[in-house]
Amino acid sequence: NLVKNAAEAAPREAGRITLTTHYQHGLRVQVGGSPERIELPITVEVRDNGEGVAADMIDHLFEPFISSKPRGRGLGLSLVAKIVNDHGGIVAYATEDGGPVFRVRLPAHRPATRAAGDRP
Repeated sequence: NLVKNAAEAAPREAGRITLTTHYQHGLRVQVGGSPERIELPITVEVRDNGEGVAADMIDHLFEPFISSKPRGRGLGLSLVAKIVNDHGGIVAYATEDGGPVFRVRLPAHRPATRAAGDRP
């Protein structure tokens, strides 16, 4: 969805989409208002050279049913946020170097969970 949105936002002539991945061992990120920092060493960035998101939409970008597209349903970014969150990560939007960037940060692994009835 992030790449699809970038493709739709990039200019028809000279449009550019850049996908970048990073691994930064030991990178710890503070999430929300929590004082706790979690390890999220994997980063995936999707950038384009479109106009970006209107300022009045940024705070609601990952909420369902919010869309700037005339026929948009506003489900894509909320689903991206849910999937990333379900994997223990975060997704954020920023404007950098004059263009929009969506940044997904993920853990390298998820802690093992026990099935119901398993003994410690």
